[in-house]
Amino acid sequence: MSCRKIDDMAPVFGTVLKINVTAVLSGGLHLEDVDFECDFYSTNVGTKTLNVKKSDMSKVDADNYLAIVDTKEIGTGWYWCLLKVQIPDNDVESGFRVDMVRIPTKIPVRP
Repeated sequence: MSCRKIDDMAPVFGTVLKINVTAVLSGGLHLEDVDFECDFYSTNVGTKTLNVKKSDMSKVDADNYLAIVDTKEIGTGWYWCLLKVQIPDNDVESGFRVDMVRIPTKIPVRP
């Protein structure tokens, strides 16, 4: 699983980022087959978290979606993504289990 900025320039606070979200899921599933969302946040103290749902992302292909992340919403520092995917599972009462993974985007947002 990975998240990365589309180009490799180091952005400054105030930049709007396009971050590619991708995952290899079990059972032959693709991101287009499941519901998911991402919490983007920074390692700096006092910053906020931005939640981006699948429905708010642009589909690139079956396994890649673009999330729009406004750095004014989060702040400065190294950005991370908490990807939360609802995987169909008949062994769980709701019929879905939530798999979560923390992914470093490797994006430093500078002041």
